[in-house]
Amino acid sequence: SVTVVNLIAESAKLTSAERAVAKAREADKMAKKFSVYLQIAARSNLLKTQLKFDQNYEALRTYLEFNKFLEQKNRWAEVVKNIETLSNYYASKKLFASAIEKNKEAAAVAKEHAVAFDYWGNSIKLGDLYFAKGDFETAKKEFYAALELLKANPNASEKNYIINYRKIAEVQNQLQNYDEAIRANKEVLARLENSQNTDAYTTQLNNLGYSYQ
Repeated sequence: SVTVVNLIAESAKLTSAERAVAKAREADKMAKKFSVYLQIAARSNLLKTQLKFDQNYEALRTYLEFNKFLEQKNRWAEVVKNIETLSNYYASKKLFASAIEKNKEAAAVAKEHAVAFDYWGNSIKLGDLYFAKGDFETAKKEFYAALELLKANPNASEKNYIINYRKIAEVQNQLQNYDEAIRANKEVLARLENSQNTDAYTTQLNNLGYSYQ
């Protein structure tokens, strides 16, 4: 098992696609003799290595086989992580429609199988993807949906509120809904007033000024 762990670590450091994938495959093959946990770690590493070097066809085959294996083992949390890995890859390649589809799939699988899941973070990510795609109206809906999740959570952090309201202000500015952008920026400012982060407070004042222009 130590050899498998070492192979995984080595594959992550290599800059040659051929060598890195070969090491990842070797780790994946050897891991089959050991625990499910090690098999998952090795297969996850293989998938990430293939994606890292844009071996899309091989990565997709690994992804499908991996998910089938995880489903058979009822490892639904890992299935969700797998889906999110693919979503992040698509986003990095600006394949926003595919990233959005996978992001929604991750949330649906998590809900169906009662997997602990960051639904707020998922809504924020969806909003960011729609924003990057240029679909500002849908981005706005996702950011407001995220805000409702925060309001429903008594343990929601001020940091997440600040992130959320900034996202709302940004998309409202894009839509030229300046009154709503100002309202969101003021929410951020109010939450920063008692903080020690003077740089963030000054930046937010500038953001507010932009919405007034």
